[in-house]
Amino acid sequence: MSATSRRALIASGSRELLLAMFFVGLAAYMTRPLAVDLRGQTLAGIDPPIYVWMVDWLARHLLQPSQLFEGNVFHPAPHAALYSDLALGSALLVAPLAPLVADPVPLYNLSVILTLAFGGWAFCALVRSLSGGVAAGLFAGITAAFGPHQMGHVYQLGLINIGGLALFLIGLHRTLERPNLRNASLTGVAFALNALSCAYFAVAATLLALVFAACNARALRSARPLAGFGAAALLALALLSPYLRAFSQVKEQPEVTRPLVASEDWAFKPGRDLTSRAWVYRRFWPRGGEALFPGVAVLALGALGIARGCRSWSFLVLGALLLTVLSLGPNVPVLGLNLGLGYRTLFAIPPLDVMMHPYSFAAAARLLLCVLAGLGFGSLWVLASVRVRGLSLVVAAALGILEVAAPRLPVVAVARGIPPVYDLLAGLPEGAVLEVPLERRDAMIWAARHRRPVINGAGGVSPKVHGILERAIQTHWIRPARAGEAIDVDATRPTALLRLLPVRYLIIPAGRSPGLVPLREAVDRSRSFARVAAAGDGDVLYRVLGPETSTSPASP
Repeated sequence: MSATSRRALIASGSRELLLAMFFVGLAAYMTRPLAVDLRGQTLAGIDPPIYVWMVDWLARHLLQPSQLFEGNVFHPAPHAALYSDLALGSALLVAPLAPLVADPVPLYNLSVILTLAFGGWAFCALVRSLSGGVAAGLFAGITAAFGPHQMGHVYQLGLINIGGLALFLIGLHRTLERPNLRNASLTGVAFALNALSCAYFAVAATLLALVFAACNARALRSARPLAGFGAAALLALALLSPYLRAFSQVKEQPEVTRPLVASEDWAFKPGRDLTSRAWVYRRFWPRGGEALFPGVAVLALGALGIARGCRSWSFLVLGALLLTVLSLGPNVPVLGLNLGLGYRTLFAIPPLDVMMHPYSFAAAARLLLCVLAGLGFGSLWVLASVRVRGLSLVVAAALGILEVAAPRLPVVAVARGIPPVYDLLAGLPEGAVLEVPLERRDAMIWAARHRRPVINGAGGVSPKVHGILERAIQTHWIRPARAGEAIDVDATRPTALLRLLPVRYLIIPAGRSPGLVPLREAVDRSRSFARVAAAGDGDVLYRVLGPETSTSPASP
């Protein structure tokens, strides 16, 4: 390597490192106060505990392919990791840290920050590859990764995994221009990473690939680009085949679907969803909606990108229009036509019948607008001097941050360790555990910490038997207990269902949930459960008795 090439490589590496550090710092600021206490708090909401477990499981099983999609929740259902978006991209980012970070909570918190930073860097790289301008990429990366909609859904880790989509779009352009093995591999790997991180972005990427092909139909008449894209498709299919096989088994369960009416409820509604939580805009809208307003600067610079005829502007515009139409959901009557036919067609294709919120396609369309805006910003500085180009970095960062800066995120405290009742399992025979209630979200965090098989679980969907058992426990145990009604545990449906499952231990958290004290007393009277021990906080561990032993009174 010549001295000139070595200097160029060092300069390029330094630039990428500085950009990465910038986006990590911005991610820490936008998720404040998360970084202040990575161990003792996490994002508020019902989804973070699910992703705490998910990130921990995936990051620690990347080198065990046969176990990657499994898990110690939803026992004994196979492929437990597939009942929510995998967010594999987030797990890959923190996998090198997993040996150093034993607890799943800080590992998850770091994954949130790094996922946002990676998304910003990747969209920055996309616009730089199209425009050649760092400032243009900086503006696009900030507005794409940290927009109000993104930050409003930061607790849904799959929906902020946008980095793979940006890399896929880079791969499409490079494979078209230089159809070699490296670029085809980038395209195929990026598509697989994107698909294994968020199902909605997988659909978006597939549709954008079709739009890209239509916009470049003439160039695709050549054999080399076609061969390059064919190789990319085969590579993506090979990487996705283990997931597709596993998910096809999950989909065989009748309850792993969603009704089409749910998509109508969560469709993109401009009057409701074109809002913003950013400080500069939120005064103009009441709180609510999906915060999908791109921002005045994004719209203005995007229009400039179109007017200037920036590279790939037609692809970006057509792609954004297609995704926006899909985001309107399954029922959009306009002048006698139903624009929802496209969404209905997608929904009719398994496994896409698990989709529920079409507004995520509008979110993908917003990302394309941010790319277009970055190109528009870059066109302002293309003839500028080196000194002014340096100033453009400051302007791009300031303008981008002004577009997205918003109030801090809500966080909740997370107790360290596991409840004392789980310590009672030490030294006892192995066996699956069920804690009441079945879908207690904190149980996902504890499962990641103690790593024992548990019947508990939570996700976007759930195994059929899990749903039946959850409803039975709520109806026949929890509600009567909290209402002060007498409960004959042995005669209830949950007890009958538990005898059909490989569950060995039952936990009644009467200490942490005083409303369950009547249930604990009823289980103590039961002939189907034997008390093992009580924790100091009042929670009780029971052994589930088999049919052959359940006729004798429960031991104390």
